[in-house]
Amino acid sequence: MLLVLVVAVCKREPRQRTPESKPTLGAVAAVAPRPRPPAAPLPPGDMLAEASADLDGDGYHDRIAVVGRAGGAILVVNREHTAIAVHAPRDPSLGLQVVDLDAHDGRRELLISQRTDIEEDPPWRFTVARYDGNAVTAHELWGGNGYSSGLFLPRGDGTFVTIWNECPDEITVHYRVTADGVSEVDRQVSRVQQPCAG
Repeated sequence: MLLVLVVAVCKREPRQRTPESKPTLGAVAAVAPRPRPPAAPLPPGDMLAEASADLDGDGYHDRIAVVGRAGGAILVVNREHTAIAVHAPRDPSLGLQVVDLDAHDGRRELLISQRTDIEEDPPWRFTVARYDGNAVTAHELWGGNGYSSGLFLPRGDGTFVTIWNECPDEITVHYRVTADGVSEVDRQVSRVQQPCAG
C-alpha cells in the first residue's frame, strides 16, 4: 500500500501596521508660549518718551515709557518702574534710545539723554537703564559741565565711554556693565590742543 502524505504549507502574510501601531520616537509635548502679562496702567503724569523692544531677551517686546511727574520722572518697563532725575524741569524733553552694550548677553539696555538747565548750550546728562524681566534699574552717569558737551560711545563688548569737553581739558570716562548694573572703571583727563573760545 502506498501512503502519500500531503503537507500543507501556509504562507504567512505580513502584518499590516495600522496608524495606531506605528512607533513614535522622541515625541515631545508641545509647549505653549508664555503669554505676556497684561500691561499695567501707566502712572499719572506727562508722557515724555515711549518705545517698545525686547530688553531681557525672552522673545517678547517690552513696553517702555518715561512719565514726567513733579520733581522728576518715572521709567516704566511693563509692570515695573523706577524713578529717574529730570535735569531741565522747564523743558523736560529727553531722548530714549535702545542700545546693545554687550552683544553676547542677549539683552539690550536703554539710554536716556537730556540736557541740563544751567546755561545756554547746556551739557548732556546720560542715564543707562537695565531690565532683567523682574525689575528695572537706572544708573545716572557722571557728567561734565562744558558747553553742549557730552558724547556716549558704546563698544558692544560690555564696556562704553562718555566724553566731555571742558576746555582746555577733555574728560573720558570708561564704564563696564556688571551683574549689579554699571560701574565706572577709569576717568582720564587730557589737555585739548585748540585754544578755548573767549
